[in-house]
Amino acid sequence: MKQRTTIKVVLTAILLLVSLAVWLMPRPSSNEIFNRRTRQTKVTIQLLASEVEGLRSRTGIVPTNEAELIRLLGKPLPRSGWHTPLKYSGTNGYFRIETVSPYPQW
Repeated sequence: MKQRTTIKVVLTAILLLVSLAVWLMPRPSSNEIFNRRTRQTKVTIQLLASEVEGLRSRTGIVPTNEAELIRLLGKPLPRSGWHTPLKYSGTNGYFRIETVSPYPQW
């Protein structure tokens, strides 16, 4: 019986120490999160633009709207670093990819 109690005490102590370590871990600042999401969004837009350019070189056309682009790519449009949808439009051989940041200063 004493051995069971000792094991319970040790396991409880380990659980408390792990919980404390997780709680004390440094969290990224708002600025770090903003910068990471901004970089992620820029990379996502650049990759999508490369895919559109690839479509242009293979087919000779630029999709005129999101539905056409999704159909030609065979997948949904990616999302920004804030998980908001990217907006796509194309006209006269040109295209535009944009998103709205939840931060008014951006």
